Amino acid sequence: MRKHFLIYFIVALCAFSCKSKVDQGSTEQGINFFNYSIDIRGSSVPLYDQIESLELLGLEESDESLIKPNIKIFDYEKGYVVVNEEEGTVFLFNSDGTFKSKFNRKGQGPEEYPYMHHTQYRDGIIETYVENAQKLMTYDLDGNFIKSLKLPYPAVHVFHFNNGYLLGMGNQIEYDSVGHDVIFTDEQMNPLRFAMPFDKPNGVPLPAPHNEFRFYNNKVLFNPFWTDSVYQINKGQVSPFIHFDFGDEWLWDEVPLSREFNATIIDKTKKVWAYTWVIGKDRIEITYMTSFEEPPGMGYIDRRTGEFFNYKYDWYKNQRLPFLPLRFEEGKLLAVFLADELSDSIESIGSENVITRGALSKEQILASENPVLVWIKFR
Repeated sequence: MRKHFLIYFIVALCAFSCKSKVDQGSTEQGINFFNYSIDIRGSSVPLYDQIESLELLGLEESDESLIKPNIKIFDYEKGYVVVNEEEGTVFLFNSDGTFKSKFNRKGQGPEEYPYMHHTQYRDGIIETYVENAQKLMTYDLDGNFIKSLKLPYPAVHVFHFNNGYLLGMGNQIEYDSVGHDVIFTDEQMNPLRFAMPFDKPNGVPLPAPHNEFRFYNNKVLFNPFWTDSVYQINKGQVSPFIHFDFGDEWLWDEVPLSREFNATIIDKTKKVWAYTWVIGKDRIEITYMTSFEEPPGMGYIDRRTGEFFNYKYDWYKNQRLPFLPLRFEEGKLLAVFLADELSDSIESIGSENVITRGALSKEQILASENPVLVWIKFR
């Protein structure tokens, strides 16, 4: 069970890192700063009592379009780009969920990727990072190779933004000569400026499993994996945006990050060692991990009051997250469900509160092995 829970949390981390350029649920401008207290032992609410309705879009299942839950999903002008980095496959689905095409360029050739990492879709192209070779590989939606770019530094994360790229150095001890955690480059990967200097690099030789950069309200947010803080990047400036205050439950306040770090302390202390989030206008969805042995916790922050509530959910019965949040769209949370969890959710909130969009019926969606896109309207 230890491996089971960890795998689903890592899947969640990767799913959260995929966003469209504009979060329609966000209205903040400027450099506002928010501090939220999160009591993981505090108030809780039943998960399904929070949900008013569900809107389902099934992705057509066939021998050509069978996809696993550990995916990234991006909007594009004709539908959805679905990336399975583990297999190295990019799928295209129409807006009604019908399958359109796919490609896989996994291999060892000069125009192939040996693996996919921190993949992005933008403006009709797919970019994926080959970290070991420090190369960013670019393809069109038919899988045709366009170009590769060599990074100037051995970055951990790469993210396209404002006619250039952001490089996240991961605060790794072996790269301490760089002395900064964020590097701005132009479109050709020429360094332009450096940001977020650090005095003491992170000594734990474990980079974040997800991209620490993500889009939000026409800005980029940067959440270094081992911190409880989120920064916003706007007009070439990096400034504090959110502090998630886990209080005494934040592991890294008391445990130093060093090469002598022993991971067994995570299960001994049962304190928060990793988390991720999705921001909307009125709420922030939070998923956090306190152990390798225990299931992750989920909850939300009411942005109108600043209060945090844990979700009540039978983790041990289901042995996985109920859904993987992606982003807020027009006040609804877009999430990925598997059929089993979706069936439980429909039963809990009532089938009269569920509608479908696209080509697949509800019966076809629930019988499919493919993940389901679900828009959640909260009460």
